[in-house]
Amino acid sequence: MFSVLGKIKTYAIGVLLAVIPMIYVLGTLFGRKAAKIDRAVDATEAANDATKFYKSIAEHESDNRISTRSDLIDRLRKDGL
Repeated sequence: MFSVLGKIKTYAIGVLLAVIPMIYVLGTLFGRKAAKIDRAVDATEAANDATKFYKSIAEHESDNRISTRSDLIDRLRKDGL
């Protein structure tokens, strides 16, 4: 009776030992893929933010009503950089 349970335990341990390296390899492959996608999304968002920033700069490029320090402060409070 104990020998049957011992054989089952041995086979279960053998299966786990065979599966663990495959799980590790698959995890690293999927992890690299996910990290690559995350980097691409971050780069796209950064490019979009830069585009929005330069568009807002271009909108205010012809705005030359800054003559004093208080005008500059008012503009920064209203529009930001």
